Amino acid sequence: MTMFGSQWFAAPDTTYTIDQSIRFNDGDSPYLSRTVGTPTSTQKFTFSTWIKPTTFFNDTGTRAFFSSTTPGNASSDRDAIGWFEDQLYVAFNTGSWIEIKTTQLFRDPSSWYHIVVAMDTTQSTASDRTKIYVNGSQITDFAAAAYVAQDDTIATVTSGKTQAIGVYSYDVTSSADRIDGYMAEINFIDGQQLTPTDFGETNSDTGQWIPKKYTGSYGNQGFYLRGEDSSDLGNDSSGNGNDFTSSGLTAADQMSDSPTDNHCTLNPLWVDGHSLSD
Repeated sequence: MTMFGSQWFAAPDTTYTIDQSIRFNDGDSPYLSRTVGTPTSTQKFTFSTWIKPTTFFNDTGTRAFFSSTTPGNASSDRDAIGWFEDQLYVAFNTGSWIEIKTTQLFRDPSSWYHIVVAMDTTQSTASDRTKIYVNGSQITDFAAAAYVAQDDTIATVTSGKTQAIGVYSYDVTSSADRIDGYMAEINFIDGQQLTPTDFGETNSDTGQWIPKKYTGSYGNQGFYLRGEDSSDLGNDSSGNGNDFTSSGLTAADQMSDSPTDNHCTLNPLWVDGHSLSD
């Protein structure tokens, strides 16, 4: 604890520091993409990222921050994790859409959210096949909840599919489906259904959910994007060499704003001293 004047403030946790993030400015049509090789599993994966939206969504569109499909295939075998209006959603399409959508709304462009989606289609209980966590807590209240069939294969970890970050992979030219915001600590684990505690922890002084370094294995098609090289923002730091090709991103899109150094942002939800939800 540190004392300023007559008040005590919790000292920041300095165990793990994230120095940068990747900015996805939708006006630049930015995205990262790669082709999936031979996976460890076609039924299990964990996707973890910290994301800070810079747009108050409140629209009828969908914006994917991670997706997988065969490019140009809008009918089947495509997966997406992203925003639906102001909600978080996870969707799979093996001929028809299977969607999970939160009742919780995400409208704060001044905050970093830690989002984990953990898949294991071998689970006998349907709700255990797709688990969604935000800031360390599992989401169990949904506006819509449908789950993939037991033992289904997933496009996200199918050889030959295209994975994309920042846009729907089936149409990277779409102007409507891109995110607008920052992403950091993008971890993808092939072959394991993990929990948030593999990527974050609770600060014992503040009770705040904070990042920690992932130290486990990544599987064959796993990757870790840190954005530490401004000239190669798609560089994979997992040791697998599963690099992403970038489009619409430049060195200027490496930002110092991060989950451990959150920069001040004007919040459009707070106008003249009142919340728009009042």
